Amino acid sequence: MTDVKFPSGLVVPGEHPLVIIGPNGVGKTRLGVNISQANDGERIAALRNVEIPDIPQQRFSQASQQVKSALQQLVSQHWRQSFELQNLLSEILAEDREKAVEYREQAFSGSAKPIDPSLVETRLRQIVQVWNRHFPNRTIKIDYEPKVERTIGTATVEYPIAQMSEGERTALYLAARVVSCTRPTIVVDEPESYFHPLLARGLWDDLEDLMPETRFIYITHDITFALSRRRAQFVIARSETEAD
Repeated sequence: MTDVKFPSGLVVPGEHPLVIIGPNGVGKTRLGVNISQANDGERIAALRNVEIPDIPQQRFSQASQQVKSALQQLVSQHWRQSFELQNLLSEILAEDREKAVEYREQAFSGSAKPIDPSLVETRLRQIVQVWNRHFPNRTIKIDYEPKVERTIGTATVEYPIAQMSEGERTALYLAARVVSCTRPTIVVDEPESYFHPLLARGLWDDLEDLMPETRFIYITHDITFALSRRRAQFVIARSETEAD
């Protein structure tokens, strides 16, 4: 169970998703920032820069430091666009390469000990599987030349991930952020943006199932999306600190 503490002193116990709704201008975004800080959580901003001109090849430690810096700025400057996607994908790729090397070393070591499953079920593999499940006839491949293969009839066409649609890139970004979350709570501002209602519902169902130890807190104007959350609890925002 993960209790969610509000700045006003309100505490919402439970383990199910928490949906925060309220009119424009009431202070929902700042309330989300305050909640993430009060609960040692992560936050996914509504203003997301999901452009992917390229994925820099970096060492894991270097990419991780840049991701950490970008997320810290996201908390202190909540009105700005997030810009961590490229470095986050760089970190995920570097981690995947390191685990592949470790897997190979274990496989050829001659040891009878089973290979650690975490060397196979990497963040990269989880993200790719989630994305592919929600975009029919398309397969994303993230490696040295990230691309998408799309089947149209009997023909297959390829395009780089930089040319993906806004919805495709947003899904990749959200999957990468959620799978990378190590905190007990994650606050998601406008989770339905750029998605058809059925895609929004299915993608977030999938991500919630993938991260059962994380409590999801959604901030939304979309009543259809709010009602799609399974076993959700609802909070009405009154200000940047108060809610019912």
